[in-house]
Amino acid sequence: MVNDNLGEITRYDHRPAARLRVAVFVSIRFVNKLGAIHSANQAGANMNELLKKTKSLTESIDDLLHGQQIPSDEKCFVPCGCFDVVLEHRKAIVNLIEGSLFGSAFSLVRPVYETYIRGLWLLNCASESEMRRFLRDRIKKDLQQLIDAIEKCKGYEEGVLSEVKSVAWNPMCSYTHGGWRQIGRRFNGSYIEPNYDSGEVIEVLNFVNVIGIFIVSDVARAANNNQLLSSAVMLMSQYTDSNISLES
Repeated sequence: MVNDNLGEITRYDHRPAARLRVAVFVSIRFVNKLGAIHSANQAGANMNELLKKTKSLTESIDDLLHGQQIPSDEKCFVPCGCFDVVLEHRKAIVNLIEGSLFGSAFSLVRPVYETYIRGLWLLNCASESEMRRFLRDRIKKDLQQLIDAIEKCKGYEEGVLSEVKSVAWNPMCSYTHGGWRQIGRRFNGSYIEPNYDSGEVIEVLNFVNVIGIFIVSDVARAANNNQLLSSAVMLMSQYTDSNISLES
């Protein structure tokens, strides 16, 4: 992503962004099982197939965002910095999983989610004074306060972000801070070694992939680019059709 002073922008169409989040609301609920599921038959094969599709998704996201112009003011530039960190964490998770370093991969799920929330809040909600405080690392709001503010904005009212936090925050924290969900997966019979279920790995990949696609739509908002937003909606449709089993 590159910055450019684009000057005055036209009214942004929020409706595709809302449809994007509604389309995956059920899909993203897989996180309520994060760290507490049993693998299905062929889970290992499914994980390897998902890794291949994840690499393809990474290429698509990179192609869509490379060279994308955004306004150079702090209101857009700083949030997109957050999104860039999230995308880097996502790539790191994929690389760690490929190297069977599952504990380290799982520990990055919370930073992915938390940094994404901060970016959304800065883009959609933060006042000038709050932005200045953020730039000095002095924001006092907790994560739920940021989410509550975001979900009052157009395109976020469906409560997806709150849903994720309510069902997955404790597992995320446990994996990041060395709680039992993390440590309990270091035992394999009489050996101390990684013992992560393939189904759990699939959930992590699905989660960070969905966030990656969300970021394309959010950069589209920052850039006032409805064509990019339409590409994000299409990308999500393709991904959910091929990778995520929707719950009724």
